[in-house]
Amino acid sequence: MKFLKILSTLKLFFLLIILFLISFLHCSKSNTNKISPMSNKGVLDLSDWNFSKDGVIKLDGEWSFFWNQFIQKEPESKNLTKFVSVPSLWNDTVDGIDSTKAFGFASYQLLVTVEADSKEKLYLHLQDFGTSGIIYVNGEKILQAGISSKTKEQTIPQFLPAYAEIKPKDGKLEIIAEVANFSHHKGGLWESIRIGNEQDIKLYSSSRAYTDIFLTGSIIIMGLYHFGLFSLRRKDKSSLYFGMFCFLILFRILMTGERLLIQFIPNLNWEIGNKIEYLSMYLTVPFFVLFLSSIFPEENKKIFVKFSVLVTFAYSFLVIILPSYLFTRTLLSYEIVFLGLAITIMINLGFAIFHKREGAKASFIGIFFLILATVNDILHSQMIVNTGYYIPTGIFVFIFFQSYMLSVKFSKAFLNVEKLSSDLQTTNSAYSKFVPMEFLRYLNKNSILDISLGDQVQKEMTVLFVDIRSFTKLSSMMSPKDNFNFLNSYLKIVGPVIRQNHGFIDKFIGDAVMALFPDNIENSIDAAISIRIELAKMNQKRVSKGYGAIEVGIGIHTGSLMLGIIGENQRLEGTVISDAVNLASRIEGLSAEFGAPIIVTETVIQRLKNKNAYKYRFIGGAKVKGKSEEVKVFEILGGEGSEVLEKKIKTVAIFEEAISYYHEKKIKSFFSAIEKVLAENPEDKTAKYYFDNAKNLSERRKISQSGA
Repeated sequence: MKFLKILSTLKLFFLLIILFLISFLHCSKSNTNKISPMSNKGVLDLSDWNFSKDGVIKLDGEWSFFWNQFIQKEPESKNLTKFVSVPSLWNDTVDGIDSTKAFGFASYQLLVTVEADSKEKLYLHLQDFGTSGIIYVNGEKILQAGISSKTKEQTIPQFLPAYAEIKPKDGKLEIIAEVANFSHHKGGLWESIRIGNEQDIKLYSSSRAYTDIFLTGSIIIMGLYHFGLFSLRRKDKSSLYFGMFCFLILFRILMTGERLLIQFIPNLNWEIGNKIEYLSMYLTVPFFVLFLSSIFPEENKKIFVKFSVLVTFAYSFLVIILPSYLFTRTLLSYEIVFLGLAITIMINLGFAIFHKREGAKASFIGIFFLILATVNDILHSQMIVNTGYYIPTGIFVFIFFQSYMLSVKFSKAFLNVEKLSSDLQTTNSAYSKFVPMEFLRYLNKNSILDISLGDQVQKEMTVLFVDIRSFTKLSSMMSPKDNFNFLNSYLKIVGPVIRQNHGFIDKFIGDAVMALFPDNIENSIDAAISIRIELAKMNQKRVSKGYGAIEVGIGIHTGSLMLGIIGENQRLEGTVISDAVNLASRIEGLSAEFGAPIIVTETVIQRLKNKNAYKYRFIGGAKVKGKSEEVKVFEILGGEGSEVLEKKIKTVAIFEEAISYYHEKKIKSFFSAIEKVLAENPEDKTAKYYFDNAKNLSERRKISQSGA
């Protein structure tokens, strides 16, 4: 599988090399296999060249050269200096020229013969003069860039690609180019001049312009995208560096090729435009190296990064402070430095691939094409090859692979985020088993990670306590393991019932459970009744297996609570602090004393929205710890067998009458009423509790009276 991946990568690599070489050669290749003729001693015969079939042709070869002469403007001074190659520089062509400046002016002349009977329109395309000039065809001025003159003061340089129609006379074309340069260290006709029919020349020019526009749009999008990434994640400097690289390349594209910026701003100062062109080239390298070092820091050592940045910034500084004819001479030495840096970059990327760094292969392929295009442009600028500038194409391939690398990187990052999100959800779910999500929500927190010491909120809630009666005795008869198993099986019944009734468990206190019901009081009563019903089912299974049945006591009270986080920095806990909590706990303890499974306070009964929905009875007042006055409590009738429940409901009135007598200390009336209750329901534990208490109280009174 790994071999197949490597093989597919290699296939893609070589396919792109082939495509790159095809596009690399396309610029100089015509529409036919016919060999393009070259001019010789200022003459070019194109009489057998069919422009419709054979396409555009370069007017390369020997041109007549007239140094320090404008032969179109001053034909009387015409004096042939020599024949020179076009495209070329006149720096080393003219004897006595100052090669450090290459300042001067000259005329180039070429006599072209074309098919005399051809009726198709011919067009001439010029890329650049070095650095200003005019083209005349058969004495008619057809193209001009800048202003060419014999003096520096009157010469205005300009780079402006253009094309224009030419009209042969009897199949003859006399092409004269008057060129002047007082601003650049290189002068002359340094770009090929092309001739073709109207359709081909316009297509050639527009396709170059559309390519530049397409690259411009693509690079702007990529640059803004990376700046956006950096604005969202400032720690990742690679996005900033790559965004800066994109925008520097953008200016490079706008100032070369079809020179779109000059097309839009024809009056742009040539000196400023030339500085932009050079700076956009020089400054790309440090940001490119910084980008690579941020992605592959182990392979790109700090000393290499610092050297790259310092050297290229030094060149850029020279561009800023020096005039064009001086700073343009730094190009050759810069290109040598660049080649050294490029070799180092490729070696570093090779190590990154060896170390299996993520994205190293894609970066290597993209950078390979970018460096290949840059080397071509260096050779082209030095007139070693005449292929054209291909940095935009190399940049496009590089950005393609960089986008691929980013897509892989962000895809993996997205998968990691998904995994982390899933892990976080799992963690939150796990934490919610310790700190309920409802608890967090009431603290206005979305996650356990958001809580901090001292967070608190006041809320009206109902508190329910449920506790196993005689658990100490029960647990003493079991092993520790059996104790845990028993408690967990019991809590598996209690927990779901509480949640089903819109409550949540705040804490476990041994075998006791404290639950909160934030919405309706009725929910807490429904939960208490359901707990007793589910416990009855559990007891049936226990009895069938030879175990004893268990009983629980439930206490309910409602009131204002403080929910919050207590503890210290290394240990936090969510808790509820309130008198309502204490009172609910106390009355739960009374359930065993009264023999009533579910006890609620008078406050609970008073706040019921529909009192008729529940059956309950007043079971008296009780003194509880922390309260100076007795608390009136009620027993909720529910969760019992239908027969027991029916008897309790039937005797509610007489029972409450008996309790009233009891508290009024009308013992005879009490006994008369309570005996009726017991006669109807002998198993009424609360009635037995009061009967026994009253009996003991009567006996103590008799003893006291007899003693008196």
